[in-house]
Amino acid sequence: GSFDFALDLVLGGRADHNGQRHFRGKLALVNVFDTSLSATQAQCLFRAGDAALPDPAAIYEASTCAPLVVDVSFIGDVADRSKGKAKVSLNGGASVDTKGVHFTGKGHHVTVSGTDYAKKDDTFTIAYWMTKEQCQGSIYEYMYSHNQNDQADIINDQLRRPNSNINMYLGCETSGGGWSTAGAGTALRFNLKDSASTWASFDFPLHAAGAFDSITNLWVHVVLVVSAFLDRKS
Repeated sequence: GSFDFALDLVLGGRADHNGQRHFRGKLALVNVFDTSLSATQAQCLFRAGDAALPDPAAIYEASTCAPLVVDVSFIGDVADRSKGKAKVSLNGGASVDTKGVHFTGKGHHVTVSGTDYAKKDDTFTIAYWMTKEQCQGSIYEYMYSHNQNDQADIINDQLRRPNSNINMYLGCETSGGGWSTAGAGTALRFNLKDSASTWASFDFPLHAAGAFDSITNLWVHVVLVVSAFLDRKS
């Protein structure tokens, strides 16, 4: 099924702006596509970002990999370079320089309005680069949160309120790794729920236990490709 987002996309925090769920770290090169990228296109995206992040003066053109619906580099500015020209706003103390957008405290987040990439069907791609040097102390840190209802639970709302959502967040090693079954260490969790309330969730381990600083203080490229969401009839 499709996803019905009624709210702005939130980066660096959860859609309800819960102070215990903010992300401490940096994001850059946020790209959203309304198609499923192939492995070749994903590699193209990685190479473009890998060249641009060490060198802010490098030419970064994700659009050469595939047509975009959101294309915000956060390298020195917050402009959306896609044709959709989404409105991007820094909030609560989030700041941008040539090293990306920085989230260093509670309430720091970015909103992206005017994008609806998964309403017509369930094929899309979300990509961004992230880095962090320490956990903020809470169980989960949300990097990407796009919801239909910021008051409803993202998995199983007790009041049965509809809540299409895509949330990507870290379970930090120092906070138990979100009790992930993917292994000890920090895990990146993906949570998706469509307009038919079909739900999917999975974890990706970022590193083994004890290897936090050697991995997450470097830029990590995150790419979520959805080619067809779950069909509850199948």
